[in-house]
Amino acid sequence: MAPPAAVQKRVDELRRLISRHDRLYYALDRPEIGDAEYDALMRELRGLEAEHPEFVTPDSPTRRVAGQVWDAFATVEHLAPMLSPENAASEADLAEFEARIKRALPGGTFTYVCETVVDSRSYPQGGSAAMSWVP
Repeated sequence: MAPPAAVQKRVDELRRLISRHDRLYYALDRPEIGDAEYDALMRELRGLEAEHPEFVTPDSPTRRVAGQVWDAFATVEHLAPMLSPENAASEADLAEFEARIKRALPGGTFTYVCETVVDSRSYPQGGSAAMSWVP
């Protein structure tokens, strides 16, 4: 196990990196890393905070939602919960997601709907789409 000072140093570094990438992505629309890299930074920080709860702070990126709601999006109320596999990156992650659904809805039936992610960074200029913010 790493000495506490080394762990604290890495936790601080991860928080700075994540905050920097949040600003680049959400405020400046200039991401420098992909989702997989960002998710790896968050997983590492969550792991360190779980192993060392003494280093958890209220302002940690793991304790808040990044970015802000864009005024251009309307709020939409869904008739059924919109469940998400979160940051699933493997078949095992998807299997765990399905297990969570089955625990939450014992005996229920469900189907999957997969959609292409559309955001300001990937949607072609001049196109149109119905976009909303799901609270």
